[in-house]
Amino acid sequence: MDSFNGGFRCSTPSPPTYGKITTGGECFRLNLSLDTEKPRIEKLKQEHNLSNFDCGIDPINHFLQRFAWQNQKSDSSQTYIALIGDVVIGYYTLTVGEVSYGDAPERLKKGLARYPIPVIILARLAINRNFQGQRLGQGLLVDAMRRTLQVSDIAGIRAIVVHAKDDKAQALYQHFGFEPFIDESLILYRLLKDIRFMLASASGLSK
Repeated sequence: MDSFNGGFRCSTPSPPTYGKITTGGECFRLNLSLDTEKPRIEKLKQEHNLSNFDCGIDPINHFLQRFAWQNQKSDSSQTYIALIGDVVIGYYTLTVGEVSYGDAPERLKKGLARYPIPVIILARLAINRNFQGQRLGQGLLVDAMRRTLQVSDIAGIRAIVVHAKDDKAQALYQHFGFEPFIDESLILYRLLKDIRFMLASASGLSK
């Protein structure tokens, strides 16, 4: 399976005020260190100012600032950003890929023919260092899962796959039900049927 990057970092927040982030019609409470307007998530546009984004990891900053828009124009990946006003406070990137049948965990390939398995890859997930530790990563992850379900309505997608940057990122994904590959504990997946059930259940509980 091709390599790819993803990550989530957290830190101890300043004394919080409270806000919400809206993603796919569902609100996630954030502990915001500033009394600001509600964050929003939208698709990357050329006019977005990305120059001040800093998640603390230079290659992930560099991708957003130099390559995300270029990749989007070439239809090789799509990037979504979280903003407060004009300030980019987080982003994630989606692309498509496949997992060879022989490398797939049993649950990922169960019931399938012996062909490569189509997946969506969560290639990047990063939070501005000034907003880390405030659950923004959870909201971005749920938004990514919702958009992947939309893709699955028009094309076959078996699962979302992510390569966690570190143990903290791994813990975030496992909190949302992602399962590790057998020999690669930082490469995780979640079947779309499980995501669909999880989000439908969460929506029902919120009513």
